[in-house]
Amino acid sequence: MALLVRIRLDVLRNPGREAVYPLAKLKRDVLGSMNWEPPSSGLEIPAPLTGQLEREWSKFVDKGVAAVPTAAASALEGLRTETVTYSRGRSKRARSALR
Repeated sequence: MALLVRIRLDVLRNPGREAVYPLAKLKRDVLGSMNWEPPSSGLEIPAPLTGQLEREWSKFVDKGVAAVPTAAASALEGLRTETVTYSRGRSKRARSALR
């Protein structure tokens, strides 16, 4: 049995080149009643907040807000970085147990 959530993306942002919605704004006003930093995934946004969140997101995207660089490009040149890749293996034994 596959668990999935169907989504439709209206905007896909590149956080390296475009601004992302500030967490500080999510923590204000009506949206502040939601915990935007849960310890795990699977966050469900309560229905009463979805309308306000949609309005705020639309205003943010329509402004075309530019990204704010976190450091000068020269400070990043030659910087050592680390990349972590996660992959899922498929177990024949686990699959056969589901049959």
